[in-house]
Amino acid sequence: MQKSRRADAQVALQEIAQRQEAYFLRNRSYAKDLTQLGYAATSAEGQYGLSIAPTPGTCTGLAAAACTAYVASAAPATGKPQVHDKPCQELTLNNRGTKTAKDSSNAASTVCW
Repeated sequence: MQKSRRADAQVALQEIAQRQEAYFLRNRSYAKDLTQLGYAATSAEGQYGLSIAPTPGTCTGLAAAACTAYVASAAPATGKPQVHDKPCQELTLNNRGTKTAKDSSNAASTVCW
C-alpha cells in the first residue's frame, strides 16, 4: 500500500514541475511558492505535504528577484499512513528533472521513484 500511495507524491511533483515551466515562460522566473502556481500545499489524495523552494543562489535582481532554479518536495502528511513509509520520507524533483528521495534517517533512497 505504501508503494502505491507514493504515486500521490510523484504525480503532484510532476504537476508542479509542469506548472513551474508554464510560469517560467510567462514570467522569466520560477515561482517561489505554491500559491503563485495556484497549487495546494497537499497532494490530491492528501497523503503528502508539498512545497517548492528556489535553489540557493539562483535568484537575482532587486525586490522581485528572478529565480532560475527550484526544488519541489513532498513529505508524508502528519497523521497519514505514509509517515510509516520509512524508505521514502521525502521525494524531490528539481527544474532539471532530477528525482531524489531521502529515507527516515535522511540518507539517499533509490526505491521511491
